[in-house]
Amino acid sequence: MIVGIATLFAMLFGGGSLDYYYIDKIEEGVKKEIVDKDRKKELQAELKAYTKVVKEFYKVRNKDFKVLKTKNLERGINEDYYLDFFDKRMQERVKLQETTLESRLALQEKITDDEWDAIMKKASSAETKEEEKAQRKKAKKDDKNAFREQETAIVQNVADQDRRANLLEGLAIYEATYNQIHESYESINVNESEALIDKNLSREKIIAIGEQLNEQRITLYKGFSVFIITAKANSTEEDYKAIMKAFNKLIK
Repeated sequence: MIVGIATLFAMLFGGGSLDYYYIDKIEEGVKKEIVDKDRKKELQAELKAYTKVVKEFYKVRNKDFKVLKTKNLERGINEDYYLDFFDKRMQERVKLQETTLESRLALQEKITDDEWDAIMKKASSAETKEEEKAQRKKAKKDDKNAFREQETAIVQNVADQDRRANLLEGLAIYEATYNQIHESYESINVNESEALIDKNLSREKIIAIGEQLNEQRITLYKGFSVFIITAKANSTEEDYKAIMKAFNKLIK
């Protein structure tokens, strides 16, 4: 399962639980399944230290994306700004993934096979799967509604038919990119990937999973930039602000 499933936009623009060991309820699993007190204490300290790094990452990330939303309303911001913004976010993401990698590998070494199996059993239980299904359904609905709100903003604010058609086409292309990525995203969880269940998951395989997620992020970032360019070319100053206020809702 994917812990606390967020919308795809939240995962790609922000992070989501996929960058957190790729394991559901890991803290709960360590607390309940590790019998040796000293080793449990050591593992909990490891998780606490990692959680601190993640919280700091999101603290900085949230500030950066708050600025991005403000910049999105400025029609004069050029494409170079977005390319630089997303490049820096990817550098920060890769740094966090490196920390995640080392932390998961350390965790794997300190947990016995039986303990690991018990943790994975909880993560892939029928109850957990039903919880995931409900969360995923809501996440899809939230993202779909965000796109429909964007369409409404375009129709209501852009009077010129040709420009409106160009904007709606650009949005449709971006949504199609989203839907394609979503299918791949859903396969990266312990219920559908044998690799993620593997206690001896190698450094190379963990890196490959991270790279897969990063490729998805880059694809969506590029689509984001392309839509921005389309919006600038097919709107007035006033139209642009109304369109981008709705577009900002896609960024969680």
